[in-house]
Amino acid sequence: MRLGFVSVSLLAVVACVGCGGPATYSVTGKVTLDGQPLPNVNVAFFPSDSKLPSSGGVADSQGVYKLTMAGGTAGAVAGKHKVTVYGGGSQAMAGMSADQAEMKKKGEEMAERMKAMSAAPQDPRGKSTGPKTDSPVPEKYSSPDKTTLEKDVAANSNVIDLELSSK
Repeated sequence: MRLGFVSVSLLAVVACVGCGGPATYSVTGKVTLDGQPLPNVNVAFFPSDSKLPSSGGVADSQGVYKLTMAGGTAGAVAGKHKVTVYGGGSQAMAGMSADQAEMKKKGEEMAERMKAMSAAPQDPRGKSTGPKTDSPVPEKYSSPDKTTLEKDVAANSNVIDLELSSK
């Protein structure tokens, strides 16, 4: 009887491994435009598998970002991702704090901004008619449909620098 209880308990522990969503891995890096740090911009990683969650973060005043997922989980899922960079300019939030509570708040705000961007009205030529910004980021990096950036997140700690070009 005792052996049966231990076996059932062990089975319950093994069955729960993997509970709570996909594994995530640390992703940090630096965003540059034409070799210069790009501060206070939003960075988002969209997995190739659309069933997996995306991650995002905000670059600090030196262009350094750290990804989190909605709900504040640090990192991103492993695999190939389309990467978007947008924002900055006068509408950027300067002086980002690195503590976890602040990162969670910023991640949630970024998710709301991303949702609003995707809902922006389009004119017949396919261009957004949403609000204009003075963003220094070229439009080609602004959405998953347009971006030319693709990066792989490995199943370990990742440093992924994003080198953007204005050309």
